[in-house]
Amino acid sequence: MTNMRKCTFNEVHKIHDLMTYIDDIIRDDSIFDLDDIEFVKRHIKATGFTVGVFDNERLIAFLIVRIPNKEKDNLGYNLEIKELDKVIHMESLGVHPDYRGKGLQKKMIRYAEKLLEEGKYKYLTCTVSPKNTHSLKNFQALGYEIELKAKKYDGYQRYILKKIVKNK
Repeated sequence: MTNMRKCTFNEVHKIHDLMTYIDDIIRDDSIFDLDDIEFVKRHIKATGFTVGVFDNERLIAFLIVRIPNKEKDNLGYNLEIKELDKVIHMESLGVHPDYRGKGLQKKMIRYAEKLLEEGKYKYLTCTVSPKNTHSLKNFQALGYEIELKAKKYDGYQRYILKKIVKNK
C-alpha cells in the first residue's frame, strides 16, 4: 500500500539514496542531473518542500519543489517573468524503476500543486530533457507548456516549461 506526503528532514538520506540509485540506472547526465545531499537538505528545511511516495516505509518516488526567490538560476529570468517571488520550480523528480508506469509522477505534481494553492505563487516551472519524452508528456498533460529550449545544468539542453496558476 502506497501513501503520499511531504517528507521530513529525517528522510533526507532516503531521498538522496533514491536519487543516486536512479542516477546510477539512467547513467546519462543529459537526462537526469544528480543533486548533492546539501541541495536536498535545503529544499526540505528552507527553500521548499519534497513530496514523497512510500510503499510502507520505503521511499519509492520523490518530487523536490523549490522556491527560488531571486536566486540567479530562477527560471523566471529565462522566461522574462517580472514577479520572481511568484515562481516555483518543480525541481527534481524520480520514481523507482519497480514503480514506474503507475502514474506516480503526475500524482506527485498534482499533490504539490494542491499544497501550493494557498500561496502567492503564480508561475509553476520546470525543466525537462528533450530526451525524456515520458516526463515531458506528463507535464504537458497537466497543463505545462514549453516556453523555450535552453542550455542548463552544465550545458545540457532542457525545455523550460511553465504553467500559470489561475486566479493569482
